[in-house]
Amino acid sequence: MRAGHPGQAAVPIAPPRANSTLPQSRIRGECPGLDKPLAVSRALKGVRQWLRPAIRTAAFWRREYEDQVVDLLVALLIPSTSFADIGANFGLIRVRIAVRACPKSKPWCRRPKDGDTIGRPYGGSNLSCLHMPSFELANPKHAEMSVVILAWNNASDTLACLESLKRDAPGSITIVVDNGSTDDTYQEIAASRLADVLIRNKANLGFAEGNNVGLRRALELTSPLIMILNNDTVVTPGMVERLAATALENAGCAVSPLIVYNDDPDVPWFAGGILDEGWPRHLRPDELRPMPTGLRDSQILSGCCIIAHRDIWTEVGLFDTDYFLIFEDSDWSLRARSHGVTLLVAYEAVLRHKVSRSFRSGAASMLGAYYYGRNGVLFHARWQRRYLPRFLADRIIRPLGRAALARRGRKSAAFALAGVCAAFLGSRGAAGPMVASVAQWVAGT
Repeated sequence: MRAGHPGQAAVPIAPPRANSTLPQSRIRGECPGLDKPLAVSRALKGVRQWLRPAIRTAAFWRREYEDQVVDLLVALLIPSTSFADIGANFGLIRVRIAVRACPKSKPWCRRPKDGDTIGRPYGGSNLSCLHMPSFELANPKHAEMSVVILAWNNASDTLACLESLKRDAPGSITIVVDNGSTDDTYQEIAASRLADVLIRNKANLGFAEGNNVGLRRALELTSPLIMILNNDTVVTPGMVERLAATALENAGCAVSPLIVYNDDPDVPWFAGGILDEGWPRHLRPDELRPMPTGLRDSQILSGCCIIAHRDIWTEVGLFDTDYFLIFEDSDWSLRARSHGVTLLVAYEAVLRHKVSRSFRSGAASMLGAYYYGRNGVLFHARWQRRYLPRFLADRIIRPLGRAALARRGRKSAAFALAGVCAAFLGSRGAAGPMVASVAQWVAGT
């Protein structure tokens, strides 16, 4: 008890908490600055209470607001573009926030768990209604391997790939998925009769779901081995046999070949991959060492070509449709490793790659930058969260600053930044139609 002034009752003093780290003078109320930290604490608490519903609301904005983010950033970062032009063409002024009940699906930054559905990875949307088998041999023969090839426009590359594959592995089952081509790719592949199964998607479903369509068909067959293969590749003699032997001899493994540039076969494009402070990248030529066994352990594989037993595809699951394209192979690689699958690169199996034929046009390069920014955030938030600030600083903010100063590459930098914003707003899967429209319009300016 502490005595007050004469005529006042004694004031009880609460005993100090045993686990308190504050000085005893503060506990007794003898510190004159005690009211200031309390006020700051209360203010911070109020800010948190205000931000919590705001963040929850941001998760519901989804596609429509994502399109407006792209418009806004393009207007800000491209001096020749005015707000009036953007508004007139793409409705920048019409910004609506659709707050609605969010379906129960995985959080955008959650890692996958056991039991997530194959074919609809982790609750992603089922896009099977957008494709249909268009041509198939009467009874696809049993084979030791099924090969899935995804094609989008440019039939000449796909036909060259099929011809090289048939020469090297005539007994394999070839499943070609036309991913909503806008030219005569489907008709030319059908006329060539080089595909055992030909599936035509009604729209471009992206690399992830496009390959998933073919993988589902391959899993319906009896082939023990399933391989995905880019259509802009050329199979060298003996590659398929060496890959199949490696996959069968090393139980519980997934294998990629040594991938070289088609125009310069002496230079490797992919000879193994690592996570460099959270960033998935290919090994540089100066990092390669001779491998006596011809096999190299790898932290990630390249989606350009992966072969694995059907049980591995079933256990690990298909590609995550949240990515649409870019980073989906790195995500699959880490999921495979989390299931105990060993990732190998077979140096004796060589594949020649023409490298990114789909991203050479202006609009496609803009969309590639958008998916690069958005999926980079998504990948790091799921698997390498502590390196997410580094990714934003090194891969987004600094290139954006350099582009602004050099007055070159500002369009791609704007789309990459728009992708980052869309990721934090909860965007997944294919970008909204407004993003593609803006990309085509900006590419033409």
